[in-house]
Amino acid sequence: MKTKFGVSVALLSVLCFFAGYFNYAACIVLFALCIAFCDNAIVKKNAASATIFSTIIAAVCFVLNKVSYFYSSLITTIFNTVYKITENYDAYEWADVLRNIDIAEIASNLINFVFFIMTIIFIISAAKGNVVKVPFVGKLVEKHVDAE
Repeated sequence: MKTKFGVSVALLSVLCFFAGYFNYAACIVLFALCIAFCDNAIVKKNAASATIFSTIIAAVCFVLNKVSYFYSSLITTIFNTVYKITENYDAYEWADVLRNIDIAEIASNLINFVFFIMTIIFIISAAKGNVVKVPFVGKLVEKHVDAE
């Protein structure tokens, strides 16, 4: 089945998920174009799913990166203060050890890895021309994107 853009429903759906992984701005533009100019419900739902899913992942990673930056800054500040008071160089070694144990950064990297794997799965599903069932997003899309 072809869309008004002259490409198949499956290809346009794959493009939405692909854009969602690599470039959020392109995903949002593609979503807006699909909503405005496509009559196919599959494309609209897949574009909405890709955009919402990518935005949620980006927001979570943004927050985790800010927490990681705050943690690193806090460790540096504490150990700089300890060094100035005690003039003990061991404080810098401990600061490096604690800075490397950054749970927020580890969580962000893990989420990005899961995002990559899930995007591949969604692209394969979208290539079949079906509506992609994205966890936590599917119900929202079904509720707010019309089936016309």
